[in-house]
Amino acid sequence: MPQIHGGFEGIRDEVDGHPMRNLFAYVLRYWKRLVPAIIASFIMRIARLVPALTIAAAIDRVLSVSGETGLLAAVGLVPSEPIPSRATAIQVSLLYRLALIAGSAYVLQALAQFTSRYLFQATAQEIQNDLRSEAYDHMQRLSLNFFDDHQTGGMMAILNSDINRLENFFNTEIRQIIRAIVMVGVVGVVMLYYAPQLAVLVFALMPLIAIATAKFMIRIESRYKHIRELVAQLNMRFANNLGGISVIKAFDRYTTERQHVDAQSDAYRNEKVEVIKIRKAFFSAAARHRYRVRSRVGDRWSRSSP
Repeated sequence: MPQIHGGFEGIRDEVDGHPMRNLFAYVLRYWKRLVPAIIASFIMRIARLVPALTIAAAIDRVLSVSGETGLLAAVGLVPSEPIPSRATAIQVSLLYRLALIAGSAYVLQALAQFTSRYLFQATAQEIQNDLRSEAYDHMQRLSLNFFDDHQTGGMMAILNSDINRLENFFNTEIRQIIRAIVMVGVVGVVMLYYAPQLAVLVFALMPLIAIATAKFMIRIESRYKHIRELVAQLNMRFANNLGGISVIKAFDRYTTERQHVDAQSDAYRNEKVEVIKIRKAFFSAAARHRYRVRSRVGDRWSRSSP
């Protein structure tokens, strides 16, 4: 008899190598497309920081003539010489330059965003297509005993649901990783430049955040594995019921099969709600932690500022 749960947990455990390492082999096929996508994503994230720097420069150099020269002056985008008091023409000229820098940053951000998202999504579709085709080709070469022991719904879940989730990984997760790298790198460099002690304070917390994130990933991974199995069960139930609809009608099993579907759907819903609760609790705690760190950094910055 076919296994009720599909029997794919054991197969996943028997696969050689980590899934991410196996996926990397497919990613390497499209490295010529992914490298520009990653570069464009970095450019987009860096360009997104420029408007805030222009506002800071406008406050420091125009509204407060004696303010700090700022990062834009350090990289040569605005003059570093102090502006004479009541030099209205120079101040207006600087405002025009800052507006041009901010506008250019917005245009560059939009172009880089389009490039990165298009290349990531197009590459995700290519990799999904390769995986789906190769998975199907492998399945149709398996023995008949395999198909006797595994139901169609479980195979459909692998060919569709599991593979389609890669699109979310490429479209969201990779870009979030790049965002974190850029934010930590750029903000870290700025803090090291202006306030090394504050930078050390912030970076000292990074290992604790990494450990907490690793524990969260370990806990949530088993939940997602269970969700994938519940999806396979639900798909198998639908496939069996729709494929055997003549039997259901002949024996008047409408109510019984509806109860089975409701039970499996409820189990899937409950597990998804539990995962949502865990994710939101973790990210809410992380957000509160970031707020506390920013508050402390802001307090120390204000005390250390002249």
